[in-house]
Amino acid sequence: EPPAPVITEFKVFDPFPQPITFSETNRRIYFPIEAPDSERMLTIKIFNFIGENVKTLEGLVSGSLREPGEAPSWDGTNFTDESVAPGIYYYSIRLLGHGMHTGKIMVMQ
Repeated sequence: EPPAPVITEFKVFDPFPQPITFSETNRRIYFPIEAPDSERMLTIKIFNFIGENVKTLEGLVSGSLREPGEAPSWDGTNFTDESVAPGIYYYSIRLLGHGMHTGKIMVMQ
């Protein structure tokens, strides 16, 4: 059996679920990624519509992380662990040495 192809690129897929209403049953929005197999530092920054950084998430990642529970995620809180207001948020996902992706999240009431 041929070996699985080595992932050398950094890919970011659309966050899900979207739009999101944070609730008891829907606690996280996931950022599915494919990263190289060696561990690298991943930084996700969440910004409000006026560009203020409301949350930064960091951790070491490697490989394909696309399913709920394994994909990096955000719980809808800010730096003081308060729930963010509904609205449009922007995110940037940077994998050290592999560039950055940006996008938009809609948080509903």
